[in-house]
Amino acid sequence: MYHLVLLVFLALAPYTHGVVLQVRRDQQNSSDADIFTTLMDALKPVENGTYTENVTILLLESIENLTKSFELKNLSGFSLISETKTYIQCLQPEGLYFLNSTDIYIDKILLGKCGFNFTTITLRLVSWPAVFLFENVTNITILYVTFSESKGTALKLLDCAGTIQINNTLFSEAQVPITTETDELIGGGSIYILQKKTSSDVVIFGCMLSSNRLIGEGYTRGGAIAVIYHTAYNSLYIASLYLNGNHAMIGSCMYIAFVGDANHNRVLLYNDKVYGHKCYNSTSGINIKYKCIGSLNFQFLPNPQSPIAGHNSVTIDSNEISKNVAFAGGAMSVSAKRQSTEIALTNTFIMINTLMQFNRAQVGSTIHLSDLPGQESGYLLMPILQLTITNSFITNKSNVTVGQGTIYSNKMSLQLGPSYAKIRDSMGTGIVMSGAQVTILPDTIVTFKGNIGKLGGGLALLNQASLVVQGRSNVTFEGNSANDKGGAIYISNYFDNYALPMTGVQCAVKYNETSFFNFTGNMADHKENAIFSTSVLSCAENELVNSSTAPPFCWSNWYYEGSTCSRQVFTSPATIQKTKPSLSINVFPGFPFPLPIRLVDDYGKDITSKFVVSAFVIEGNSSVDSSSQYIAGGNTTIYAVPDQIITVAIETSEPRVVYTELKFNIQHCPPGYYTVSKESNIKGMDCVCGKYPSNVVICNKIISSAKIMTGWCMTYDTELGMGVVGPWQFFGHNKHQMEQDGYYKLPSTLQELDEFFLLLPNTVYSANGEVKGMKLLYMDASVEYGSSKHIWLMMISIIVLSLIVIPLPLILLLYPLQVVQRCLHRTHLNHRALRAFMDSFQGCYRIGTEKTRDARSFSSVYFFLRIIVLAVLMSAMDSVVEGMLQVMTMIMVVCLIVTVQPYKKQWNNTLDVFIFCVLILVKVTILVQSVSHQLNKEFVALGIIMILLPLVYISVYVGRRLFKKCYKKKSKISGENEDVDMFEVDFADRVINPREYEPLLNKTD
Repeated sequence: MYHLVLLVFLALAPYTHGVVLQVRRDQQNSSDADIFTTLMDALKPVENGTYTENVTILLLESIENLTKSFELKNLSGFSLISETKTYIQCLQPEGLYFLNSTDIYIDKILLGKCGFNFTTITLRLVSWPAVFLFENVTNITILYVTFSESKGTALKLLDCAGTIQINNTLFSEAQVPITTETDELIGGGSIYILQKKTSSDVVIFGCMLSSNRLIGEGYTRGGAIAVIYHTAYNSLYIASLYLNGNHAMIGSCMYIAFVGDANHNRVLLYNDKVYGHKCYNSTSGINIKYKCIGSLNFQFLPNPQSPIAGHNSVTIDSNEISKNVAFAGGAMSVSAKRQSTEIALTNTFIMINTLMQFNRAQVGSTIHLSDLPGQESGYLLMPILQLTITNSFITNKSNVTVGQGTIYSNKMSLQLGPSYAKIRDSMGTGIVMSGAQVTILPDTIVTFKGNIGKLGGGLALLNQASLVVQGRSNVTFEGNSANDKGGAIYISNYFDNYALPMTGVQCAVKYNETSFFNFTGNMADHKENAIFSTSVLSCAENELVNSSTAPPFCWSNWYYEGSTCSRQVFTSPATIQKTKPSLSINVFPGFPFPLPIRLVDDYGKDITSKFVVSAFVIEGNSSVDSSSQYIAGGNTTIYAVPDQIITVAIETSEPRVVYTELKFNIQHCPPGYYTVSKESNIKGMDCVCGKYPSNVVICNKIISSAKIMTGWCMTYDTELGMGVVGPWQFFGHNKHQMEQDGYYKLPSTLQELDEFFLLLPNTVYSANGEVKGMKLLYMDASVEYGSSKHIWLMMISIIVLSLIVIPLPLILLLYPLQVVQRCLHRTHLNHRALRAFMDSFQGCYRIGTEKTRDARSFSSVYFFLRIIVLAVLMSAMDSVVEGMLQVMTMIMVVCLIVTVQPYKKQWNNTLDVFIFCVLILVKVTILVQSVSHQLNKEFVALGIIMILLPLVYISVYVGRRLFKKCYKKKSKISGENEDVDMFEVDFADRVINPREYEPLLNKTD
């Protein structure tokens, strides 16, 4: 690591010695200078060789037009300066070409819309426009120059040598077309430096490069700056630059490459701000043709067999890189080819004291590291990062994958430190290492905080990647989360051949005993989880590794705040255990079902997180649904011919495969479904729901049953292979008794004589929903409607309806009316036995005395209510609608009781209201369960409590009466009160029939 401590500014080129060519409109003669009216007039004698040494063109006018390009060769000392910031306007895309010259000095000019396509010696096969083209020029100074809306690269330097100074210069809004694809590394929207034969020391200081754009395909490099070194001992110092909104496909801001035999070259970026570069993929139709790689792009492309290539270094110090967008490496991309291991030279890449925030990319939202195609073995660059990364995001947030990450490395190892490294609050795994090693240097504090990934919130180690923590370092994982596994760390390292002796080398995590790990508040899949490893066997502390008895990742100096190691560390399945005997597993064709397996990890714990499990048939005429070939959460679907036993293989996916076999007994389709053949590419059969009317049945494969609407029951005909409909609200398989003719018969508890249902016919449907010609008895699907077996039941039902069910509520409703009472009195039908019978039903109701209404007709309400409930049941409507009607009816009854107050004793009114309210709550609870199709424990408990409330009340009531009976005696006053009550009960009757009560009144008197 090195720092450029002092920036040396070159003195202004003296134009008092040599030739001074003044450009001004005033034509007064001057003895010591030649005067020209235009810049083009002044450049002509320089181009034709009239002036070649110490030539100064002094611009004294504010505007100059350039309509021709000039080639200036073999100059020794040339200055183009202005005292008034002259604006040179290119009416056509033109420029200046300096060749084989020395000491070029340009100061205080402004160039607009310039750029000419010169043919060069260095790049014979490719060319693109440039404003100033320098080829084989030694010592160049550019000060206080503005390049605006250029039509080519502002400064193109080909094999220039000596000192090159570019200070306080503005490059803005260039549009540079590069249309020729070549093996050459070309680009540079503002500055292009190519060193193939010579070496140079370049300083770019205090410049602004904004909104420059390379127009071309995926081979464009360096939207603002492109530097390519083929030679040795070059230096590049880029300091205090502001780079914003530039564009190229590779390195939208800057591209620097070390090629071939390049060696001992040094690059330093210091105190620069790289902001707002947004590079989007080039598309061809709907396909991505080229992908944007890195806002800053560094490539090490050595000749693998070169004995001198190497010792090239890049140092990025105290920079801020923010709000940049790319496909890979939103802020920066570093890639390299491998060198032969026989060559002891190395390249270095160091980043220190750098802040990177709000960058976005699909792969490596901040930094992308990768090896480039070439030889498979050999030395590869190992970057060193001391940095802070915050608030970086992946561009496709809806599909967060482990392959993205804030820092993503593909086979390129990485070092963190020295001193510190922080990665926090980023949408994407903090660091993803694939086939490489991340090393934490000694005395380094590394913090992963608040990062969110899919597999691994803080760190993901893939494809035999590893973590090495050196002495006295502290690694903290705080508040990271993963959508799937490994809230802090995800490790996918699995060695197939565990029969070989294991050593600590195979463990993915290696640490010095003086280092510390801290885990706080890390989550995976919304559960407490710090570490997930596909296997911990390679890290198992046994006699093959060392003598420690601590389980993996529960070692000393590993701290899990507020938790324990056993609750924080998980692995992939080590074994698959069966939860049921194979032949006891019954399944329906085409029905999803949970696999009867337990996944157990290396620690012997049940695995509760989801894993991809593959299921495929190895024996039997069946298949697994292709859409369910990879199943999460243990569910799958089998299509098979019923009445057979099949064998299914169950295995977990890579990288760790465990295997078992299960046998399944394929059942006939449940009632409500019928069997159809699957498509030609899938073996077996599928259970399909019958095409019943919407008010008959709703099938639900998820719970392996059919939801039958009120008054219907789906049944199965074994002879015809069809289903029929009978009276059952909810169907559960094997809950009904099958008779010889194939119809399900209701349980005996429901075979009670019901005069309404005996009169109701029932339509019969086949399994596919077609109406059959026959009619069945509603109460019993085994009895045909109108058959001899049904006739005598119908006659009994009609008699009961005519003599009991309908007359009784009508008598109770009409008997209290005065008109009815007078008619009974005049016809002498109001016998004492009739009054006693009616009094047994109506004695507890108010009789209209003491300014109250006569409420004895209320005794018929409950009989009519029963008829209404039966009518609702016979309507065969949806169970939810039926339940809502029942609730509404009970609410109306409650309102009627509260309004009428029919009972003499207020306690009875309160009791009825209470009972109906409890029934309403019970029914509402059942309705909620029915609509949600879920059995909620809280609702079940609430329903049970409300059902038990009346029993509690009865117990209290009976106990209270027994207590009074045992410890209290009735007084005479209470007896007299009872006589008075008896008198009040019959008062209305006495008013109507005074003769019947004359003997009793005389006796009382």
